[in-house]
Amino acid sequence: MSGRCTSRQNENDQSDGNQAEGGFESLRWTSADVIFTDSPWNLGNMKSFYTKAEIGFPDIDRFDSFYKRLFECIGEIKPRVCYLEIGKEFLGEYLTEMKKLYKQVTFYNSSYYHRSENMCYVVQGSQKRKNWHYDGMDEEDIISAIAQNEDGVIGDLCMGRGLVACAAARNGKAFVGTELNPKRLAVCIERLSVSQDASDVVS
Repeated sequence: MSGRCTSRQNENDQSDGNQAEGGFESLRWTSADVIFTDSPWNLGNMKSFYTKAEIGFPDIDRFDSFYKRLFECIGEIKPRVCYLEIGKEFLGEYLTEMKKLYKQVTFYNSSYYHRSENMCYVVQGSQKRKNWHYDGMDEEDIISAIAQNEDGVIGDLCMGRGLVACAAARNGKAFVGTELNPKRLAVCIERLSVSQDASDVVS
């Protein structure tokens, strides 16, 4: 079984004030049951992201302008469960913001690229207690487990090369996402087209 994927490139990626909100103003979807997002972790990470995307950097000098807009979007989408990957620097702030949206909030120690020295955290928010045992798992393994264990449409606000989208497709789950970098979006769509029927991939 293959899952249907709807992926969108933000259309305001050349100028205007929407960039100051991290590109989220041009979302073309407003519904998902589960979200997993690995967005920029700090201001320097954001600058690197925009440089690689070859677009102008937003007119902001504080990272909280970005992550507060991220949480506003999550509040608008209202997923049943939300998972956000973040580094140590803003872990406390992410936990605080997540508690404004969900009754049950926790975080897992994680890593990326399957290297234990690449430490990160996955913050989880839900209205009901979840008894998953994701602590110590690599981000990719956590994403695969989420796609297996969670029901409904899976969303990603910063798709990158499509880790979440491909996990959703492998598990027959519908997926929606957005990505600011057209090169990364192209890679994601190519990966999805290999893993499922081309007719199921909407770009």
